[in-house]
Amino acid sequence: MKVVSAATLESYYLAKIVKEREEKERAQQMVRELTTQINKKNKEIEKLTFFLDCSSLALQVSCQAIETLKGNR
Repeated sequence: MKVVSAATLESYYLAKIVKEREEKERAQQMVRELTTQINKKNKEIEKLTFFLDCSSLALQVSCQAIETLKGNR
């Protein structure tokens, strides 16, 4: 059976804690970066949705105008 000193155990667990903390920080940074990217994409989607809504309304109005003109003949 191998005898391990208290200092060795302490070093091991401190290194493990530091490694876990670094991994947590990297994960949090990735989450922040992904959140920024998602927010940018959401803004793009909002703009495209607005454009589609305006185009849809313009098309509806145009179709109604055509139908009205056909009815006046």
